[in-house]
Amino acid sequence: MPASAASRSATSFSVLVATPPRAAPPYTTEGVGGRTTWEALLRDGLVDEVHAGFGVLAGTLGSPQARARSLATRVPREVVVGRRSAAWVHTGGRRPDKVSVLYAPHGYRPRDAPHLEVAQATMRTWESQPVGGVQVTTPERTALDVATWCEDDDAHTVLVRLARHGVDLEEAVVRLTTHAHWRSAERARARLLRAAGAAPAA
Repeated sequence: MPASAASRSATSFSVLVATPPRAAPPYTTEGVGGRTTWEALLRDGLVDEVHAGFGVLAGTLGSPQARARSLATRVPREVVVGRRSAAWVHTGGRRPDKVSVLYAPHGYRPRDAPHLEVAQATMRTWESQPVGGVQVTTPERTALDVATWCEDDDAHTVLVRLARHGVDLEEAVVRLTTHAHWRSAERARARLLRAAGAAPAA
């Protein structure tokens, strides 16, 4: 492990085991000592951010259903939560500032709102599923979208996290070939394979 990564992990772990504790769950940015430590906790997968600057210990209240329910009042009708927001529902970690929602071509387009990132997308019926009362892209479809639409470093981090939660990224590459005219398919393929190589074997 690189020294910088080891240092980050040690910093994150020390916050959780400090005596007396510097923060009690649920955690807040201020409660753990500031933004730098908060970022380290999220990056290392030790805390799930439920709202901006507010989180819980990973694996406690942070189920996909609970995360999806926290979005329910912010998601318009007839859309699907997708991309980075869907990845957060499936895996936890850092909650995106905006909720990414997808609508079908010729379907209902929600009004623009400060908390929404609205995009049109063609989806097969089996590429979304109900989670916690909202419709969310499946983990596999989410991987394709993240590989296509996220910034490079963010895409890699999110894809590795999806892989650690059981998504077969090499299978996602195969699925990519079944989508005709997929935008930036070669870049998405390269990102998926890079993340698959970086994720630990199940």
